[in-house]
Amino acid sequence: MLEGKTSKSYRKKDFNNQKSLALGFKNLVFAHQCVGGETFIDLSSLVKPSGSEWATLVNPSLPDIVGARLFFYKNNITILRSAAGSILPYGEFHVVSGTRINISTPALANEIFYGQIITAPQTGIMGIDGRKIMATGTLTAGQVDINVGAEFKVNENSNQRVGEVVVLLDGAIQYRNIDNANDTSKDYREVGVAGGYATVIEMNASAGADREYVVFSQAYIVQRPDGSRDSAIETNAGILDAMVPYLAAACGVDESTFQVAPNNVQLKQFGDRVLSNLIRIGAIEPYAQKNMLPIEQYILTVAGAGWTTTRAVGVPYQTLDGTWRLKFNVSGSHTIAGSGVKCSIAGILFNFTQSVSVYANTGTVQLAAFTSTSTSGGLYLANGAGVFASLYFSGDVELGGKPNQTYFPGLY
Repeated sequence: MLEGKTSKSYRKKDFNNQKSLALGFKNLVFAHQCVGGETFIDLSSLVKPSGSEWATLVNPSLPDIVGARLFFYKNNITILRSAAGSILPYGEFHVVSGTRINISTPALANEIFYGQIITAPQTGIMGIDGRKIMATGTLTAGQVDINVGAEFKVNENSNQRVGEVVVLLDGAIQYRNIDNANDTSKDYREVGVAGGYATVIEMNASAGADREYVVFSQAYIVQRPDGSRDSAIETNAGILDAMVPYLAAACGVDESTFQVAPNNVQLKQFGDRVLSNLIRIGAIEPYAQKNMLPIEQYILTVAGAGWTTTRAVGVPYQTLDGTWRLKFNVSGSHTIAGSGVKCSIAGILFNFTQSVSVYANTGTVQLAAFTSTSTSGGLYLANGAGVFASLYFSGDVELGGKPNQTYFPGLY
């Protein structure tokens, strides 16, 4: 075991504000001789090699190994195998606890493993990457989706009624569906997008009037704390800051000339944006690789007196302002003479009377068609009645709300 002298580092003599005091350090070395066939090294029961060249080696004590916090500082260990030389972390060996290292290739008979642990300076102060979520707004009448605008884990605290975020509607707390199921067991569910994260809260039911919502995280959300990284940043920052006065004096300029590197807050903001974009990219990448849009086309159920459907398809989608729309094509025939054409698309409700395109196998009448709110998904043919062997409707129209789950399950 090698020990370095006690030392105290500080940045530009600003000792009171120093975040990593580095009160001493220890480099631990160990050697372990295997029997053969082992797939892990137990650091709590190291076997010193029997050869005379190892006579002066003293393996570190268990308290020293535990104190190195190896599981947290995984990047601070290097391992050599007598049969293979240096081996790579994560691929050829993996630290699974503070006292155990798994190896991917079983040890040979009497093979020796030599390791070095460089313990990071510690003061009991740990920097973590954290953020909070706060979203407020108006959930308009007939709408059920709340866009939080930030990622949070789906179904966190799965056995509880709230997860990483708390939802209030008109001042009343709302409860998550049991196990975040797509049902009506409580008030809402968290809609996942990719990687186990969500950005949308979907209420189970809409209301006839606007509602005010508040969505907030229970506490700061911790993102990927890494003490080894923070320690390395502090070390390098201290070295650079110590160089600045001498470089400024040599160049004859003010020290502020060299203080242009991004600070930790700016680096965090950049990292947050990268991670957020990676989640979004991961959600659409499978579709992009196949030149597909991440939307689904549905077979529409169309019914009406005298109406027979040949083919009816539609693509429901939502715009940025929360409005639901339907792009559709419907073809069929009408067999009742003297009767106007009236049919409905199941599972949707048009928002208001809107013009749509129509074509029929007749050249004697100028046809027109429109939607109606008087019946569910109503399609009406104007200036035309009677028998049509072929009749075609198409359009892109605004809906009165999200399509029904029974007929459009993929939207839920």
